[in-house]
Amino acid sequence: MIIEKRGNSLYFHKNIKSLVWFQLYWLMFYGVLRDLVGVPGYVAYVLDLFNIILIVYVIVNGKMIKYGNSRVGLWIILSFFCSTVIGLIAVEGSPILYIWGFRNVFRYYAYFISCIALLDISDVLEIIPKLKKIYIINFFICLVELGLGYSGDNIGGIFGTQTGCNGYLNLFMIVISAIYVTEYLEKKIGLMQTMISIMSCFFLMAIAELKVYLFELPVIILIGMLNAKFSFRKIIIIMLGVCGIAVGISMLGHYFESSGLEFFTSDAITKYMGDRGYTNSGDLSRMNAVSQLYERFLNGNPLGTLFGIGLGNASYSAAFSFFNSRFYLLNQALHYQWFTDAIIFIETGTVGLMLYELFFLRIFTYSRKINKRIANRYSNDISQQLRCVVQVAGITAILCIINSVYNSALNMDAGYMAFFIFSVPAIVDIFMEENNCYDK
Repeated sequence: MIIEKRGNSLYFHKNIKSLVWFQLYWLMFYGVLRDLVGVPGYVAYVLDLFNIILIVYVIVNGKMIKYGNSRVGLWIILSFFCSTVIGLIAVEGSPILYIWGFRNVFRYYAYFISCIALLDISDVLEIIPKLKKIYIINFFICLVELGLGYSGDNIGGIFGTQTGCNGYLNLFMIVISAIYVTEYLEKKIGLMQTMISIMSCFFLMAIAELKVYLFELPVIILIGMLNAKFSFRKIIIIMLGVCGIAVGISMLGHYFESSGLEFFTSDAITKYMGDRGYTNSGDLSRMNAVSQLYERFLNGNPLGTLFGIGLGNASYSAAFSFFNSRFYLLNQALHYQWFTDAIIFIETGTVGLMLYELFFLRIFTYSRKINKRIANRYSNDISQQLRCVVQVAGITAILCIINSVYNSALNMDAGYMAFFIFSVPAIVDIFMEENNCYDK
């Protein structure tokens, strides 16, 4: 972006922009520093401090998004916020719990806005190379964790070894897979590099028991193919995906006997996703969490069905017990907090959940729109790079809808990674607007 102020303000802007990147790096590495090196757990809340500094700088210095086209999703965010206020008033909820719930959900939107306002096209061009290097580091840290005896839910690579860290890893694998699939279809990389990257993801899927990746990769390939021109590479990437899934299931069965081929060819997967619950103990499952929460707590309550029990009124905190809501203390055994869509629904109702998921759909449609604009304007290597990273944003957005049903990663710090990627189409849009790439 163009910086008009002089003197110390330019230096400070460079530093504040670096903080956007540093927040991403901190998210990606504080987990392993905490779990394998012994850094205190409260370092996670440094992300909140960074986030506040960034959004305050954006607002105070008038860095809010300039162009109407690039204000993607802002009306959805505003509508979502208004619906939570209505819910708070309707249930006469606790302001303290609302603040905590607001922090849990809206911190990512604040980071998203900061990324759009502070980053520029040079940052966009650095995203894929940097993430590839981080993925290599992540892969070897996963091998170290495997060697130390960790497995399944406790393998997260750079994201640490705490139970559930594999949810962070899964989100990172989605982004990385989207990068390699789009780059291959855009003829930017060859088959060998693509094959190695996808197979490495399947290996991580196996040792971290991320069965959902077997369903995520076909979606990634399908969306990537929709964006790419027809070529023989489309057939190759489908064959690679099929072979990868076969090898992946075999590796999964090797590390977790109950998750091998028989799991996918018998009724085990139906039971796994069905009414017996995630732990087979009467709790909620991925597929019935929202419907069960409605039946148990909101049925017969029209206002609650629309706006939930109030933002923050089902939230919890492992570090601060005074943020543990009464609903959580009474119903935590249901494990609704393990699924993002479930906790969004119970707190913000049907309206909140629809707006939450609609944001991802808006990012997807916006990325396709910008992708076409890039193709119409540029025809060089820069076009390839921009098309790839913009497509990654759209693919990640669709996969986040699936991810919101599968686990709670988007309600954890991992959400910062996704919303960083979501800012890319708007940054590219701003660049093209500033350089008069659109017809007046």
